[in-house]
Amino acid sequence: MKRLKYLLWLVVVFVLILLGYGVVCYVQLLENSFEASISPIDPVYRMANHPVCLPDSMVSERERELFYIAKVYGLIEYKSTSYKENYACELLYPILQEVVEENVSIKSFNDKLQQALSTELARIGGETNADSLFAISEEGWVRESSDLTQESKMLLGRLAHAYTQIDKTSASFATDNKPDGLIRRRDSYRDLDWRNPLNRLIGLFDFYSFVYYFCPNRQLFEQPWDLSLQQAIPMFLHVENEVDYHKAIRYITARLNDSHASHSTAMDTLLFGERRAGFRMRSLSGRWFVYSKRSANYPTNVKIGDEVLSVNSIPIKHLSDSLALFVSASNASTRDKFLNNAILSTPQESFVLKIRRNKDTLEVKEKSEHLDYFNSLKLEEEGKMKPQWLNDSVAYWHLASAKQDNVESFYRQVCNAQYIILDLRCYPYPSSFWELSKCFIPQTENFSYIVYPDSQRPGEFKYIAGPHHLGSENYYKGNVILIVDNQTESFSEYLCMMLQKNPKAITVGTSSSGANGNVHLYEFPGGVMTFLTGLGVLDSNYSPMNGAGVKIDVPVLWNSRCSLSSADPYLSKAIELSLCAEL
Repeated sequence: MKRLKYLLWLVVVFVLILLGYGVVCYVQLLENSFEASISPIDPVYRMANHPVCLPDSMVSERERELFYIAKVYGLIEYKSTSYKENYACELLYPILQEVVEENVSIKSFNDKLQQALSTELARIGGETNADSLFAISEEGWVRESSDLTQESKMLLGRLAHAYTQIDKTSASFATDNKPDGLIRRRDSYRDLDWRNPLNRLIGLFDFYSFVYYFCPNRQLFEQPWDLSLQQAIPMFLHVENEVDYHKAIRYITARLNDSHASHSTAMDTLLFGERRAGFRMRSLSGRWFVYSKRSANYPTNVKIGDEVLSVNSIPIKHLSDSLALFVSASNASTRDKFLNNAILSTPQESFVLKIRRNKDTLEVKEKSEHLDYFNSLKLEEEGKMKPQWLNDSVAYWHLASAKQDNVESFYRQVCNAQYIILDLRCYPYPSSFWELSKCFIPQTENFSYIVYPDSQRPGEFKYIAGPHHLGSENYYKGNVILIVDNQTESFSEYLCMMLQKNPKAITVGTSSSGANGNVHLYEFPGGVMTFLTGLGVLDSNYSPMNGAGVKIDVPVLWNSRCSLSSADPYLSKAIELSLCAEL
């Protein structure tokens, strides 16, 4: 009997080991294969082609060669089938080293490049004696280059074509869930020593290539991504210290025109410091005015409407112009927000400000606090927020207070109002999404589409419908006024898009952040982090939301009169609309 029990236990343990092994294998499958995350039935999203922008003869020979190494690096790293980590880096590193450390002529560069390309073609079994095919639009740079010889072009064409003929069910980088997950590398270059210029350039080349093949919002960039690479190469090559290195990284990420990217910039304490002033500014015709406090109860020596002339004796225009190079934003309104953060960031415990108040010029000393402190004050204030009645027919609800477990009870407090003003100038709790849909929109099949990169075919994108079966028959039938501004970002913008499905909804405000979709983390050599938006978001008419922000029905024009007033112009406009409708 004991022997039988012993055998049974052995069987149980063996089965558990097999199950554990199966789980490990499945996790590895998800890590190394995209079959679980890429749907073959999802339609292809037709994105505008990358504009070809090649370096001309005014660019130095070395920098032109580095540009082409970057382009070839991306092609091999992200379109090859090698499972070896950092394969393209290993293949091209000898060429990179020679170009950086010696004067390599264009002819010699082409000879070395052809050797590397022939090696890669031999590895994948690609034909080397067939005519080149240049049918791939994103590789148009090969055809138009005046620096690459005909032989280099032919080898590149064959290589690009050979990659398209391979049935790819996996690649040398991993991905999570398709609609709400990330494309990410199996490995990163974070542990490379950034002090080595070769490592810095590899980090730049990889970031450039990653964005080139996987950014779903690349068509929204203000300038060609190739031009941004050209501008960044000398910055990464000629770094003299750690501050220069961080500036180079923030410069290239600012060219993404992506508000998500500026959050990592704002946390870069080496450049900007970890402390902030207790107020916010806004620009008007090149002048900067105080327009709000970071916390209502935080003491400041400035007043709403004060014009800030200088910070620590540096003229405000000089600060804003120089820092704008390193601030990424999806639109002008959001650039103001992040420029304000950059100008008013410091490692010191105080600022000295020169301000203009009415007709007087004053010098004031202003305390600074760690950003965590202001965030704690904000959370404390939001925790006390509840819906409130502004008059007999108008209710106001700041959605920073909305959570899954309180939406229904809060809604019951205001559901009899003729107008409900929903304030989206915040980042609401994501758990509130479905509950708010039941309260405020009719039954809706779909309000958005998500664009995601096809990781099996870098450079191609697919799209899928957003959340299905939202809303309720018992939704609020009154009038809804949505308030938005540049604090309305990411999930808040997505929530706004959903709430706009209420047939009586009116959106009031200024441009939202224009950065809707998940946030992808990317690390440069030395572990310097940056963020970028990993998904594209379209409305139900297939129009991109990223960049422009949510649709606004009634703009709030911020002017000098607003800058001198302590009243909230957004809320005032919403109340005005409700009063006008009653007359």
